[in-house]
Amino acid sequence: MTYLNKACRFTVAAILLLVASDHLMNFDRFAVTLNNYDVVAPDFLFEAAALIIISMLSAGFTMLMSSTKIVGSWLGVAVFAMFSIALLSAMLRGIEVSCGCVVGERPIDFVAFLKPLSLAIACFFLTREMTNES
Repeated sequence: MTYLNKACRFTVAAILLLVASDHLMNFDRFAVTLNNYDVVAPDFLFEAAALIIISMLSAGFTMLMSSTKIVGSWLGVAVFAMFSIALLSAMLRGIEVSCGCVVGERPIDFVAFLKPLSLAIACFFLTREMTNES
């Protein structure tokens, strides 16, 4: 694996871990943001929020370990694709909601949609590179 691939993998893992830790520390705010997207039944809101955080932590930690990096990258693809779909769904339905970003609340737009989509694509190509090495 080239140094660029490792740097990309560690960067994506750091993003996942930092965002997950922020959501964990501000769980109620994350649950409210998730509810605003209107993609989860209110009865299962806290369970869904917890599952998303666990998925992000799992993806981040497994990407860091050399023996499970491929699984972590696939989890990263799933997490970022899921978030991209939620953003696109909210945009297409005309829901006025903030993105829930860690660095600042901002309304969703096409640029907000492209961020997790590009990270999902990066995870996919990382997975392909790592699979080709094996």
